[in-house]
Amino acid sequence: MQKKSNNALSNTVLILFLFAGGFILGLDMAAYTGDISNLAHKLIFYSAVILTFLFALLLHTFIHEAGHLVFGLLSGYRFSSFRIFSLMLLNDDGHLTFKKLKIAGTAGQCLMAPPETDTPENVPFVLYNLGGALMNLIASALFILLYIICKDVPYLSSFFLLLALGGALFAITNGLPRKNATVCNDGANIEAIKSSPAARRAFWMQLKVNAEGARGVRLRDMPDSWFIPPKNEELCEQITCAASVIAVDRLMDLKDFEKACEVARPLLSDGVPVLGLHRALIVCNLIYIALLEHRFSDCDALMTKEQKKLMELLKDLPPVIRTQYAYSLLCKKDTEESDRILAQFEKCAKSYPYSVDIESERELIDLAKDRFTK
Repeated sequence: MQKKSNNALSNTVLILFLFAGGFILGLDMAAYTGDISNLAHKLIFYSAVILTFLFALLLHTFIHEAGHLVFGLLSGYRFSSFRIFSLMLLNDDGHLTFKKLKIAGTAGQCLMAPPETDTPENVPFVLYNLGGALMNLIASALFILLYIICKDVPYLSSFFLLLALGGALFAITNGLPRKNATVCNDGANIEAIKSSPAARRAFWMQLKVNAEGARGVRLRDMPDSWFIPPKNEELCEQITCAASVIAVDRLMDLKDFEKACEVARPLLSDGVPVLGLHRALIVCNLIYIALLEHRFSDCDALMTKEQKKLMELLKDLPPVIRTQYAYSLLCKKDTEESDRILAQFEKCAKSYPYSVDIESERELIDLAKDRFTK
């Protein structure tokens, strides 16, 4: 009930902001539209407004992720990766490199290594998670100041006002808690993390695992104690579910497929709040395991229309490509198609940021090849 209430409040504030922002912007632009004498000039003017708003979204995406970086550093975190759309700057064991990673539904992400601690439950998390929205607010205030300074300068004042509105929009949509089946914003993450020690451990574990992966450490070589799956009663937040998803990934790396299925299946139960992206990857693993065991009827049951749609959205991720390869080879017996998918995997591997994940996925591909030849 509390989650629905938070979403309703967030949606109400967002609608009121958009209404007020649009009204103010309309009044500001109305002061200059009288100078536009013909249709061509009007088209240029309104096109400029649209382009400015798109620029504001891009700029504030960068500012937002920079906020996570700045406030993360202030909280004792260390830089791991910084992504805007598909372009990623990665700390590859102390060396900064540019890579490509596209994740459907996300415009950017700043991941950091958490402070060293023997008590993950006590890791600081508020400033790091709230830093993006705070930085958007700071930027919005600066743009408001520039708008006031340039109030009498045609078009330039509207430009700064649009940038200010964009910053406030980002702050509201990310700072006020909002969550659904596919999105859990920064504000909702803070609420989830503070809800229980299990959630705080899950938060620490995800960042720690990501940082170690960037350093070249495979999941199978990380400490067992990091990957103890949350109890079923603790699977009440998306963040604890995500910890179980990573535990499944490690079991896949260890080739412990029986245990992987045991941990994965509860995540697909009704009422368990698994993100859509994570659910799709869990099902990919279950499909792959069923293929290895020649349980093709189970594969067809798992390969629903919804799963196929999600796999298409996530088609650039190695686990999805690996599963498509195994499905094509072991179920469809289509070697030409599987060869095309293998070429797609090798293309992805060249720019994928985490080489250890590629090593693991290549082993799983080779295992599928071996099962096909036997």
